[in-house]
Amino acid sequence: MNHPQPQTPDFGRSPRGIRRPGMQRFRASSRQRRDLAFQLSVFLVACALVCGLLWFGISRSLDKFFFQNPAYNLVDLDLELDGLIGPEDFRRLTGVECGKNIFRLDLVAVDAALRGVPTVQNVSVERELPGRLSVRLSSRHAVARVDEPGREESAAPLLVDDTGFLMRPVLMKSAYLALPVVQGVRVNEVQQGRLLESDDLGNALALLREMRARPDGGFSIESLDISKGYCLDATMADGVKVKFAAGGFPAQLDKLGRLLGHCRETGRQLVSANLMVTRNTPVVFAMAEPPPPPAKAPSKKSKTSKPNVP
Repeated sequence: MNHPQPQTPDFGRSPRGIRRPGMQRFRASSRQRRDLAFQLSVFLVACALVCGLLWFGISRSLDKFFFQNPAYNLVDLDLELDGLIGPEDFRRLTGVECGKNIFRLDLVAVDAALRGVPTVQNVSVERELPGRLSVRLSSRHAVARVDEPGREESAAPLLVDDTGFLMRPVLMKSAYLALPVVQGVRVNEVQQGRLLESDDLGNALALLREMRARPDGGFSIESLDISKGYCLDATMADGVKVKFAAGGFPAQLDKLGRLLGHCRETGRQLVSANLMVTRNTPVVFAMAEPPPPPAKAPSKKSKTSKPNVP
């Protein structure tokens, strides 16, 4: 008796010679992905090759027509340096020399180098084809000098503008020596090229600002001591000592103007004044010089009789 053979269970395999539709789709999609990746690679390589050739051609063209063209060499420097630096200082700071290609000049670096000079406020740098570079500098307006004990006389003074910006000039101007001197500034806080945020210095600058607003007031300060804080001790150009309160400068200058007017009318000479006091301002006048003694009349010589000559 023949017994039936046991059937091997079918775990998803298809009969021999028969392919399942899912497997066909998987293999087809794999082929498509490989083909797409190959085509994309070929496209990217072709694009890179084309871009490289274009860049090479553009670079050669730029070099030929611009960067290596002697027609665009720098032949003229139009410098307006406002007396802040000299032409040699300009070349040293920026490295700009005639003969260089004008398109190879880094104008951003030139601008930054010039702004690094503390006394420079504004910078304008422009190319003017074919071979001209135009540079314009404008200076910060110094309103006073800062006293530095122990500074050598040959060293440039430290200047301050109306905002409290500290700067040391590269080139000296005679006008700097005529500026009032601010004394009592904390030297350990002084940093060139920085703003000095000091209330005492701010009061001194406010007083100087108010004086400049009154050009006909006859006010001219030689030095200003701010070391006390609660007041400002000023020495005027004519040697008069004036003590100002640290604030309310318009009213104090009005009082000083009336006092100087009184001196002009009466011919008296002011020595010192304390404007901190609201009423009955303490004032010291110079003692009037005694009038010179009257000149003695020349004595008449007595007439002598001549002796008789025999």
